[in-house]
Amino acid sequence: YQLILRSLLEDIRNLNSLSNGLLDMAKVSSDASSIIMHAARIDEILWEAYAELTTRKPGYIISIHFHEPIEEEKDLTVIGNPQLLKSALYNLADNGCKFSDNQTVKVHILSSPGKVILKFSDTGIGIPQEEADKILDPFYRASNARTISGSGLGLPLTSRIILLHNGTLTIESQQGTGTTISVELPSVNPL
Repeated sequence: YQLILRSLLEDIRNLNSLSNGLLDMAKVSSDASSIIMHAARIDEILWEAYAELTTRKPGYIISIHFHEPIEEEKDLTVIGNPQLLKSALYNLADNGCKFSDNQTVKVHILSSPGKVILKFSDTGIGIPQEEADKILDPFYRASNARTISGSGLGLPLTSRIILLHNGTLTIESQQGTGTTISVELPSVNPL
């Protein structure tokens, strides 16, 4: 009986996650002018995502590293919607942990005038090269990821959120070795 109840609860969580993903996808796909944006520090948003994710999934190990000391606050400040950015960063950290045997992801924060870069690296299953161009399509799941829970909405949603913030998302992956996803966002520090 308890096994059936646990399975039912997991199905409910997955359905809830899917509906929230669809709602978020609709929000970022609709009129972008209705989304409120303001100055926010990307490192603080990342720490919020970290706290939320490690509370929900205490077995996850997320290490955050600054490539070099950041001396000016504006080097880490972006114009954006903190809730949407948190959703994107949460998803990238969650995927890194979910698709790694050791449930670990490393996040590196780099800054240069005009941009801030976050790199999420794991040593997980990687993405098959012949499927890499499809991974940002909604509902697409790589063939080696189908036994791991998910809806195929996380990366497409994250990509749209980053584009909405005038940023770029790049994926480098090798099957069986791991994946690094880089997010580059414009900072308020001028070039």
